[in-house]
Amino acid sequence: MRKFLVGIASAVTLLGAGTATAETPDHVREIVHDGEADVAGPAECPSPNPTADHVHITFHQILQQTFTGDTFHEVALTTGTFSTRDAAGNELASGRFVSRDVTQAPGFPILIIGSSLKATGKATDGSRVNLRIAFHVTINANDEVTVVFDKVSCG
Repeated sequence: MRKFLVGIASAVTLLGAGTATAETPDHVREIVHDGEADVAGPAECPSPNPTADHVHITFHQILQQTFTGDTFHEVALTTGTFSTRDAAGNELASGRFVSRDVTQAPGFPILIIGSSLKATGKATDGSRVNLRIAFHVTINANDEVTVVFDKVSCG
Protein backbone atom coordinates (compact mmCIF):
# COMPACT_ATOMS: atom_id res chain seq x y z
CA MET A 1 0.00 0.00 0.00
CA ARG A 2 2.85 2.40 0.83
CA LYS A 3 4.53 1.92 -2.56
CA PHE A 4 1.20 2.57 -4.30
CA LEU A 5 0.58 5.81 -2.38
CA VAL A 6 4.17 7.02 -2.86
CA GLY A 7 3.85 6.31 -6.60
CA ILE A 8 0.62 8.28 -6.84
CA ALA A 9 2.12 11.12 -4.85
CA SER A 10 5.14 11.27 -7.13
CA ALA A 11 2.87 11.45 -10.17
CA VAL A 12 0.81 14.21 -8.57
CA THR A 13 4.01 16.12 -7.83
CA LEU A 14 5.20 15.85 -11.41
CA LEU A 15 1.83 16.79 -12.87
CA GLY A 16 1.14 19.62 -10.47
CA ALA A 17 4.62 21.13 -10.24
CA GLY A 18 4.42 23.28 -13.36
CA THR A 19 0.74 24.08 -13.69
CA ALA A 20 0.78 27.60 -12.26
CA THR A 21 2.72 30.84 -12.33
CA ALA A 22 4.74 32.06 -9.36
CA GLU A 23 2.85 35.36 -9.17
CA THR A 24 -0.69 34.16 -8.58
CA PRO A 25 -1.67 30.81 -7.08
CA ASP A 26 -4.18 28.72 -8.97
CA HIS A 27 -7.06 27.39 -6.87
CA VAL A 28 -9.15 24.39 -7.86
CA ARG A 29 -12.20 23.17 -5.96
CA GLU A 30 -14.24 20.13 -6.84
CA ILE A 31 -17.29 18.89 -4.98
CA VAL A 32 -18.83 15.45 -5.38
CA HIS A 33 -22.39 15.01 -4.09
CA ASP A 34 -23.93 11.59 -3.62
CA GLY A 35 -20.97 9.60 -4.93
CA GLU A 36 -21.18 5.83 -4.68
CA ALA A 37 -18.62 3.04 -4.87
CA ASP A 38 -18.08 -0.59 -3.91
CA VAL A 39 -14.72 -1.13 -2.22
CA ALA A 40 -12.88 -3.93 -0.50
CA GLY A 41 -12.49 -3.70 3.26
CA PRO A 42 -8.93 -3.37 4.57
CA ALA A 43 -7.08 -6.69 4.66
CA GLU A 44 -5.93 -5.87 8.20
CA CYS A 45 -9.55 -5.91 9.41
CA PRO A 46 -11.32 -8.96 8.03
CA SER A 47 -15.03 -9.07 8.73
CA PRO A 48 -16.07 -11.39 11.54
CA ASN A 49 -18.92 -12.43 9.24
CA PRO A 50 -17.46 -14.95 6.74
CA THR A 51 -20.12 -14.07 4.14
CA ALA A 52 -18.91 -10.43 3.85
CA ASP A 53 -18.13 -9.70 0.21
CA HIS A 54 -17.67 -5.92 -0.19
CA VAL A 55 -18.33 -2.51 1.34
CA HIS A 56 -20.71 -0.11 -0.39
CA ILE A 57 -20.09 3.57 0.33
CA THR A 58 -22.16 6.67 -0.40
CA PHE A 59 -20.24 9.89 0.08
CA HIS A 60 -19.77 13.63 -0.35
CA GLN A 61 -16.28 14.88 -1.12
CA ILE A 62 -14.66 18.30 -1.24
CA LEU A 63 -11.28 18.53 -2.96
CA GLN A 64 -9.32 21.77 -2.74
CA GLN A 65 -6.01 22.33 -4.53
CA THR A 66 -3.65 25.29 -4.57
CA PHE A 67 -0.78 25.48 -7.06
CA THR A 68 2.02 28.01 -7.33
CA GLY A 69 5.16 27.93 -9.46
CA ASP A 70 7.02 26.23 -6.59
CA THR A 71 4.47 24.41 -4.46
CA PHE A 72 1.16 22.63 -4.36
CA HIS A 73 -1.24 21.75 -1.57
CA GLU A 74 -4.22 19.44 -1.80
CA VAL A 75 -6.85 18.61 0.81
CA ALA A 76 -9.70 16.15 0.32
CA LEU A 77 -12.44 15.73 2.90
CA THR A 78 -14.82 12.82 2.37
CA THR A 79 -17.82 12.01 4.58
CA GLY A 80 -20.51 9.43 4.11
CA THR A 81 -22.08 6.13 5.00
CA PHE A 82 -20.97 2.56 4.51
CA SER A 83 -22.65 -0.83 4.47
CA THR A 84 -20.88 -4.15 4.42
CA ARG A 85 -22.72 -6.57 2.16
CA ASP A 86 -22.63 -10.25 1.30
CA ALA A 87 -22.48 -11.53 -2.30
CA ALA A 88 -26.31 -11.44 -2.54
CA GLY A 89 -26.37 -7.76 -1.48
CA ASN A 90 -27.72 -8.33 2.04
CA GLU A 91 -26.52 -5.77 4.60
CA LEU A 92 -24.28 -7.15 7.36
CA ALA A 93 -23.15 -3.88 8.99
CA SER A 94 -23.60 -0.16 8.41
CA GLY A 95 -22.40 3.17 9.75
CA ARG A 96 -20.73 6.49 8.99
CA PHE A 97 -17.20 7.49 8.05
CA VAL A 98 -15.00 10.55 7.62
CA SER A 99 -11.70 10.67 5.75
CA ARG A 100 -9.15 13.46 5.33
CA ASP A 101 -6.27 13.33 2.86
CA VAL A 102 -3.53 15.96 2.59
CA THR A 103 -0.74 16.13 0.00
CA GLN A 104 1.75 18.95 -0.24
CA ALA A 105 5.06 19.67 -1.86
CA PRO A 106 6.89 22.68 -0.53
CA GLY A 107 9.29 22.34 -3.46
CA PHE A 108 10.04 19.53 -5.90
CA PRO A 109 10.88 16.76 -5.04
CA ILE A 110 10.03 17.25 -1.34
CA LEU A 111 6.68 15.63 -0.69
CA ILE A 112 4.39 15.06 2.30
CA ILE A 113 1.31 12.83 2.27
CA GLY A 114 -1.07 12.29 5.17
CA SER A 115 -4.30 10.34 5.32
CA SER A 116 -6.75 9.43 8.07
CA LEU A 117 -10.05 7.59 8.12
CA LYS A 118 -12.48 6.86 10.93
CA ALA A 119 -15.54 4.66 10.51
CA THR A 120 -18.05 3.63 13.18
CA GLY A 121 -21.22 1.62 12.91
CA LYS A 122 -23.16 -1.41 13.98
CA ALA A 123 -23.47 -4.95 12.61
CA THR A 124 -26.86 -6.60 12.16
CA ASP A 125 -26.08 -8.80 15.20
CA GLY A 126 -25.74 -5.63 17.33
CA SER A 127 -21.95 -5.63 17.65
CA ARG A 128 -20.04 -2.36 17.13
CA VAL A 129 -17.88 -1.65 14.08
CA ASN A 130 -14.86 0.66 14.57
CA LEU A 131 -12.11 1.27 12.04
CA ARG A 132 -9.28 3.79 12.14
CA ILE A 133 -6.57 4.18 9.50
CA ALA A 134 -3.64 6.61 9.64
CA PHE A 135 -0.92 6.97 7.01
CA HIS A 136 1.93 9.46 6.60
CA VAL A 137 5.02 9.65 4.40
CA THR A 138 7.64 12.36 3.95
CA ILE A 139 10.11 12.32 1.06
CA ASN A 140 13.10 14.68 1.19
CA ALA A 141 14.96 16.51 -1.59
CA ASN A 142 17.24 13.47 -2.07
CA ASP A 143 14.17 11.35 -2.91
CA GLU A 144 14.58 9.47 0.38
CA VAL A 145 11.66 8.47 2.56
CA THR A 146 12.46 10.08 5.91
CA VAL A 147 9.20 9.44 7.78
CA VAL A 148 6.60 6.76 7.15
CA PHE A 149 3.89 5.15 9.22
CA ASP A 150 0.82 3.14 8.37
CA LYS A 151 -1.51 2.14 11.19
CA VAL A 152 -4.82 0.31 11.02
CA SER A 153 -6.98 -0.24 14.10
CA CYS A 154 -10.06 -2.47 14.07
CA GLY A 155 -12.53 -3.31 16.74
